[in-house]
Amino acid sequence: MLELFKKLSPIELDDELASYYISIGTQMVKQYVNNDDIDTEYEFQYQIIQTAIWLVQMSEQSKATTNNGGIQSLSSSGRSVTWFGLGDFSNMELPQNIKAQLPHYAKVW
Repeated sequence: MLELFKKLSPIELDDELASYYISIGTQMVKQYVNNDDIDTEYEFQYQIIQTAIWLVQMSEQSKATTNNGGIQSLSSSGRSVTWFGLGDFSNMELPQNIKAQLPHYAKVW
Protein backbone atom coordinates (compact mmCIF):
# COMPACT_ATOMS: atom_id res chain seq x y z
CA MET A 1 0.00 0.00 0.00
CA LEU A 2 2.87 2.37 0.88
CA GLU A 3 4.57 2.06 -2.51
CA LEU A 4 1.35 2.65 -4.47
CA PHE A 5 0.56 5.69 -2.34
CA LYS A 6 4.02 7.15 -2.93
CA LYS A 7 3.66 6.63 -6.69
CA LEU A 8 0.26 8.34 -6.78
CA SER A 9 1.02 11.13 -4.32
CA PRO A 10 1.00 14.62 -5.85
CA ILE A 11 4.23 15.46 -3.98
CA GLU A 12 7.28 13.43 -3.03
CA LEU A 13 7.07 12.07 0.51
CA ASP A 14 9.44 10.06 2.67
CA ASP A 15 8.26 6.76 4.17
CA GLU A 16 7.47 8.23 7.58
CA LEU A 17 5.24 11.01 6.26
CA ALA A 18 3.60 8.65 3.75
CA SER A 19 2.82 6.22 6.60
CA TYR A 20 1.34 9.11 8.57
CA TYR A 21 -1.11 10.02 5.80
CA ILE A 22 -2.01 6.35 5.23
CA SER A 23 -2.66 5.94 8.96
CA ILE A 24 -5.05 8.89 9.02
CA GLY A 25 -6.72 7.67 5.82
CA THR A 26 -7.18 4.25 7.42
CA GLN A 27 -8.77 5.78 10.51
CA MET A 28 -11.16 7.88 8.42
CA VAL A 29 -12.26 4.92 6.29
CA LYS A 30 -12.69 2.67 9.35
CA GLN A 31 -14.77 5.33 11.06
CA TYR A 32 -16.97 5.81 8.01
CA VAL A 33 -17.52 2.07 7.38
CA ASN A 34 -18.31 1.57 11.09
CA ASN A 35 -18.09 -2.23 11.12
CA ASP A 36 -15.44 -3.98 13.21
CA ASP A 37 -16.15 -7.33 11.50
CA ILE A 38 -14.67 -6.07 8.21
CA ASP A 39 -10.91 -6.00 7.66
CA THR A 40 -10.99 -2.43 6.40
CA GLU A 41 -7.27 -2.26 5.59
CA TYR A 42 -7.58 -5.26 3.27
CA GLU A 43 -11.04 -4.74 1.78
CA PHE A 44 -10.71 -1.00 1.17
CA GLN A 45 -7.00 -0.46 0.63
CA TYR A 46 -7.56 1.57 -2.54
CA GLN A 47 -10.06 3.83 -0.84
CA ILE A 48 -7.55 4.32 1.99
CA ILE A 49 -4.94 5.35 -0.58
CA GLN A 50 -7.42 7.72 -2.24
CA THR A 51 -8.18 9.26 1.16
CA ALA A 52 -4.48 9.64 1.96
CA ILE A 53 -3.87 11.34 -1.39
CA TRP A 54 -6.82 13.66 -0.75
CA LEU A 55 -5.32 14.51 2.67
CA VAL A 56 -2.00 15.38 1.02
CA GLN A 57 -3.81 17.62 -1.45
CA MET A 58 -5.68 19.36 1.38
CA SER A 59 -2.42 19.81 3.26
CA GLU A 60 -0.79 21.37 0.20
CA GLN A 61 -3.81 23.63 -0.27
CA SER A 62 -3.51 24.70 3.36
CA LYS A 63 0.16 25.55 2.87
CA ALA A 64 -0.67 27.57 -0.24
CA THR A 65 -3.37 29.56 1.55
CA THR A 66 -1.02 30.17 4.49
CA ASN A 67 1.50 31.59 2.04
CA ASN A 68 -1.28 33.88 0.79
CA GLY A 69 -2.09 35.04 4.31
CA GLY A 70 -4.88 32.48 4.75
CA ILE A 71 -6.82 33.58 1.70
CA GLN A 72 -8.60 30.72 -0.02
CA SER A 73 -10.14 32.73 -2.84
CA LEU A 74 -10.09 36.34 -3.93
CA SER A 75 -12.33 38.20 -6.33
CA SER A 76 -11.19 41.60 -7.53
CA SER A 77 -14.35 42.90 -9.18
CA GLY A 78 -16.73 41.78 -6.42
CA ARG A 79 -14.22 42.58 -3.69
CA SER A 80 -14.83 39.21 -2.07
CA VAL A 81 -12.28 37.37 0.07
CA THR A 82 -12.70 33.85 1.50
CA TRP A 83 -10.46 32.90 4.41
CA PHE A 84 -9.25 29.35 4.96
CA GLY A 85 -8.70 28.44 8.62
CA LEU A 86 -7.67 25.43 10.64
CA GLY A 87 -11.30 24.83 11.56
CA ASP A 88 -11.98 23.98 7.93
CA PHE A 89 -9.69 20.94 8.23
CA SER A 90 -10.84 19.69 11.63
CA ASN A 91 -14.43 19.45 10.37
CA MET A 92 -13.59 17.65 7.13
CA GLU A 93 -15.12 14.34 6.25
CA LEU A 94 -14.49 11.96 3.41
CA PRO A 95 -15.25 13.37 -0.03
CA GLN A 96 -18.37 12.06 -1.78
CA ASN A 97 -16.40 10.19 -4.47
CA ILE A 98 -14.73 8.06 -1.78
CA LYS A 99 -17.93 7.62 0.27
CA ALA A 100 -19.65 6.29 -2.86
CA GLN A 101 -17.17 3.40 -2.95
CA LEU A 102 -17.68 2.37 0.68
CA PRO A 103 -20.46 0.66 2.62
CA HIS A 104 -21.72 2.48 5.68
CA TYR A 105 -23.12 0.54 8.62
CA ALA A 106 -25.27 1.94 11.41
CA LYS A 107 -24.87 0.27 14.78
CA VAL A 108 -28.12 -0.70 16.46
CA TRP A 109 -28.21 -0.52 20.22
